[in-house]
Amino acid sequence: MTQIFVGLICTLFFSSNAIALSLKFLSEQSFEGSAKLGGLRLGGISQVQYKQDQVFAVSDDRGSYGGARFVVFDFDHTGRKLKFNRNLLVPKPQFSKILDLETFHIFQNEQILLSSEGDLNQKPRVHPFLNFWQESKGFQSSVTLPSDFLAESIGLQTKGLQNNLAFESLAVSSDEKSFWIFTESSLFQSTDSKIQILEYKIDQLSKPIGRMSYTRETHKGPNLEVFRGVSEALWVNPNSFLVLERWLRLDKKLNRIFGADLFLVKIQPDFVKQKILTLDGEFQGNWEGLNWIQKPGSPSILMIVSDNNFDSKVPTRFLYYETQN
Repeated sequence: MTQIFVGLICTLFFSSNAIALSLKFLSEQSFEGSAKLGGLRLGGISQVQYKQDQVFAVSDDRGSYGGARFVVFDFDHTGRKLKFNRNLLVPKPQFSKILDLETFHIFQNEQILLSSEGDLNQKPRVHPFLNFWQESKGFQSSVTLPSDFLAESIGLQTKGLQNNLAFESLAVSSDEKSFWIFTESSLFQSTDSKIQILEYKIDQLSKPIGRMSYTRETHKGPNLEVFRGVSEALWVNPNSFLVLERWLRLDKKLNRIFGADLFLVKIQPDFVKQKILTLDGEFQGNWEGLNWIQKPGSPSILMIVSDNNFDSKVPTRFLYYETQN
């Protein structure tokens, strides 16, 4: 059964501090799987960001449907509707032959921090990366990853990020001075299933200033859960995040069931995690994008978006929840 938390108030007590988050379902907007916008197939949406009455949605298209790009929409606050504006193409950088965009953040100076998953099945391997990009200037400064996050370029892999399970989550502080990147799954060499989180300062990209781990939810239902990964995270305060865990399960007939859980998580000093929303049933889907729509004088809206993997039979869906915290 779909769980739509209407008027749900989830209060977490973290030491002496309490964070209250109320979610109220508002509406949904869907685009058919075969929809074309600006001549290009809409699909593969991995993350969204609201900025000055527009919504930027990044597509992980590697080239089959036009290449990596942002689909830019104008946002109507009154009806909570997206209207197509343009496609903003992101050319492949010279340093990587594969551009597989998964998450991003547009900073106030218009620079965009991009995450690409690369392709570790290539020979030699094409590594994941995080780089700043600007439409007028191209790719610029890069984020240096710890050596244990990097697979060997050739030969047997013994360490690093797993293929197609790199960085899908990027959380940026409100002052844009710090950011956190979450692995979608554990590292190749890990002996446990923990997600890794790296913290960086915007003026210190050469090495992370902090490192944390995150425990995924354990499924206890009747269906077999074959995958669960962190697909997006949002900054709430210096130690707390909204974290979206998407999952894939198989029923007794081996039918695939997609869904996601949304958690409010306090990382430090004590790991505290509270589920506040489950998307299943009629909201079954490959949920990957998560962001705020904030307008002065109005309640904040949480937008959640699905990735249809360019399946013409599967729509791209945008969900809207009113938030108060």
